[in-house]
Amino acid sequence: MMMAIPTNLQDWREYVAREPQRPDHLSARELKALTASALDAYNETRFAWLSADTVLATPDVQQLRRLWATLRAETLYGTNTAAKLMSVSGAPTSGKTTAALWIARDHERTERHRHPTRPPDQLQPSLYVVTPPATTPKMLLIAFCNVLGLPHVRASTAQDLIERVHAILRTLQTSLIVLDEVHNVQSNRQIGAEAASTLKLFAERLDCAFILNGIDLDRSPVFAGTVGEQLASRTIRYDIRGYRYNSAQAREEWGELLVSCGDLLPLARQSDEVFADAAAWLFEVTGGSIGRLRSLLRRTAIDAITSGRERVTMADMEVFANQGGHSRKPASGPRAARDLDAASA
Repeated sequence: MMMAIPTNLQDWREYVAREPQRPDHLSARELKALTASALDAYNETRFAWLSADTVLATPDVQQLRRLWATLRAETLYGTNTAAKLMSVSGAPTSGKTTAALWIARDHERTERHRHPTRPPDQLQPSLYVVTPPATTPKMLLIAFCNVLGLPHVRASTAQDLIERVHAILRTLQTSLIVLDEVHNVQSNRQIGAEAASTLKLFAERLDCAFILNGIDLDRSPVFAGTVGEQLASRTIRYDIRGYRYNSAQAREEWGELLVSCGDLLPLARQSDEVFADAAAWLFEVTGGSIGRLRSLLRRTAIDAITSGRERVTMADMEVFANQGGHSRKPASGPRAARDLDAASA
């Protein structure tokens, strides 16, 4: 079953503990031999697998893993008191939230393994928080309180909330915070500038790494203005550009992604050739977005299971291509270089 974005510690811990189980790949003959109840159970495992947020080893994920390893070492073993930040930017459905959640989950598992004697509810290595729209300093801090389960009253000031949140995060030894939808900090406006200043102060006073996740942060006001520029100067910046189809190398990378996605489909009669033949068309309808591609293939595969066809064809994909906003023209222009602007923390 696909989980919603975690909004509190219980949801987050369930997300961290959840390990999608890949179902056995049965042949058409083996599938036909199943009883009705066994087939229902098998299909449930397939639906759960198809709906899981499986992270593929894309070039973006590999680069993010590399950058995070550096930031993690700085955070855990460094002595610099300045905020340690990494921003992950990209268009909607580019996979940035999935990648950031994967990093946070992997970090939490690693840290819990390093501290096996600590009770689970007394250690919280990672935290995931969503920035409220048009956020103010107090709204931003209340978002932290809500995730942590800290009660708050209307009379609380932003400074009061900072002190309370800092205290609990230190107690829980939180060393990574993913702040999603950070483009909602509009630092080019007065109230947004105050929120950005609060975020800067909040980050500087914690021995903790931050991943700031958002849409098109290179053009977002979050890094604009005096405070925004200060945040930017302390941030390792990475921009997920998505896939392109305008060179032999780009087409090869797209083809490798299609093979990886095809390998994840637990269908008895599936042929990999259909994805190779449809590579250009799939790029056109998804715009090179891994999120759109995964959504399209997931829905088509579920339909193949429920219909009993057990394979995805070009005609099947066309049925779902215009559903859920999949129809999209590819981005123009040459493939942008990966932004590895690793500014000093």
